[in-house]
Amino acid sequence: MSKIINDKIKYHILNRRDIETSSRKRRKSGEAWTTETRIGSRPAGFKATEDAEKRGDIVYLNLSGYGVVAKGKIINRIPNTFNRIEEVLEYVRSKEAKDNSRLFWGEIIIDKCKTISKNKPLHVLELLSLFEVLPNLIRLDSKKFSNQWSYKTLEGPLEEEENYEEEKFNPLIPNHLKRDIQIISSLLSKDFVYDIDHFVPKSCGGPGNIIENLIPLNSSVNRGKRDSIPAGLFKEARKYSAIMNHANITKINSDYLSSDKKYEETQFFDDAKARDLAKIIIKIINSQEFDIEEAKSFYKNVRGFHFPRFNDLLEKNKHLISYQN
Repeated sequence: MSKIINDKIKYHILNRRDIETSSRKRRKSGEAWTTETRIGSRPAGFKATEDAEKRGDIVYLNLSGYGVVAKGKIINRIPNTFNRIEEVLEYVRSKEAKDNSRLFWGEIIIDKCKTISKNKPLHVLELLSLFEVLPNLIRLDSKKFSNQWSYKTLEGPLEEEENYEEEKFNPLIPNHLKRDIQIISSLLSKDFVYDIDHFVPKSCGGPGNIIENLIPLNSSVNRGKRDSIPAGLFKEARKYSAIMNHANITKINSDYLSSDKKYEETQFFDDAKARDLAKIIIKIINSQEFDIEEAKSFYKNVRGFHFPRFNDLLEKNKHLISYQN
């Protein structure tokens, strides 16, 4: 008797914490493998994705701490259960060289193999999907989606569910802004390959989806900068009564915001006090207390204190910017 297939399309969402999000490796539309593994029991999506490729199920890809960046159609599903490490190695050898998931099997899966046995087999679910990068990031509702999940089934299309928060800022740098800054930066020099990074660091809440908080840096400078706090953040914050009179600021009484404090263009701070203060300031700027244009102006002035030439360059070539939030 042939198996009866429920032909109603299902919707799935995967959460990933190990995907490269830097400017050096851009996400692209196209076919991509995703993998779920679990020792002793089947992964969460094992049952729900049965016959997914036959139905043409839809899967969303969420980057933990960022949001949903891609949506795809499942076109292949490979479930496996391994009781011995030898079975894993044999499977790896059988995979074709063109299979993009071989890197996963060669570098990551071995650690999981150390604990497999007949009583605790390794269950692996591989899904091949045809992904399309979403034009706008979807931020999941933190009350419904915590960081402690890898797979969930949705009741319908994510865009139609009340599962996401509308935010004016998010930390992800859109590809179109990276491209625009690369083009404009090439007017200064064609001899460097630039990383496009957050100027006010994303670890403190600095947004990535506005050009006013982005900066082109060569790789060595970017590594040296890490997530240091630019002095211009504190210098600019002193101009805003909404910040200086904020309850969370007044109770700190930080030297960084003292009117007597002098700052230089080359100053960056990486101590805990500077970082904690920066998080408070950025949270205020990103809140509803500031409209988006005022917030953009704030970030632009912070960057301009340290790199006025780059601000001038962007202003002179703003016609090259394809889209501004």
